[in-house]
Amino acid sequence: MECLGIAFVIFAAGIAILVILAARAQSRTDRWNQAFTGAARRFGGDLKFGGWWSYPQLRLNYGSTFARLTTYTIDGSRGPRCLELVIQFPDARFRCEVLPKPPSWQLISETPGLFPVEFAWDDLRHRWHLRADDGDEARTFLSPGVRWQLEQLWEGPEHGEVALSIRPGWMLLRKKWSSTRPTDIEQFVEFGLSLFDQAQLTRTIGIEFKEEGSIQAVENAQCRVCGDVMESEIVYCRRCKTPHHRECWEYNGACSTYGCRETQYLLPRRAGPLPDENADSPFAKPVKPR
Repeated sequence: MECLGIAFVIFAAGIAILVILAARAQSRTDRWNQAFTGAARRFGGDLKFGGWWSYPQLRLNYGSTFARLTTYTIDGSRGPRCLELVIQFPDARFRCEVLPKPPSWQLISETPGLFPVEFAWDDLRHRWHLRADDGDEARTFLSPGVRWQLEQLWEGPEHGEVALSIRPGWMLLRKKWSSTRPTDIEQFVEFGLSLFDQAQLTRTIGIEFKEEGSIQAVENAQCRVCGDVMESEIVYCRRCKTPHHRECWEYNGACSTYGCRETQYLLPRRAGPLPDENADSPFAKPVKPR
């Protein structure tokens, strides 16, 4: 009888431990599902709830492309959690990885066949290293606007390491993550989509970012405010270099890129012969928002 009693106590203790662990797992799952529900409400799309053995996934449409947001732990259950945003990027024609240095965890496994790319941008050098199969394509892709958005992703809404991978047809973005606040998840998606917008501009016919402060005109790009193609009266954000219709900028009162909110713009200069050094500056004077 004594052995039977001990066995019963051990069995009851085991059941109690399983109930506690299940309650904790369910509570954690509920928090993540609630956080992704906020993002689904904000951006639309189809949300698949996570369970004990799965994570929530949100598939959303963005213009003519689509994106998928999910979360999981790096290196199985031992590593930290990360957020992952995958966006269809049909215009990408090369392979490229922008990885944190030195990484505390391998957010993205380094792909064979890529080689280190040298660059002269101090704003990127201190946090990331660049690998690609085409150095010229990679440097063109990492425009001032793309680099600025990468910095924004590193700093907020939750400070943490970021990694970016470009493959033909796809863009993959991962960040170390712990917050289950819906507003933080929404801001991460906003930053990721803004980075995608900047990446698209580097694929647009006619655009070419030269040195800092030297910008070429854009063709066949859409204004983020009204959605129409920009054919004339184009201005650029002084900070992140996003183009707008001048009228739309002045209507909006600031840059439309999420998290930027710059209130001063620059006028582009057309590609062609260098202007007369005695001519007026091609850059507009700053304007105040309406």
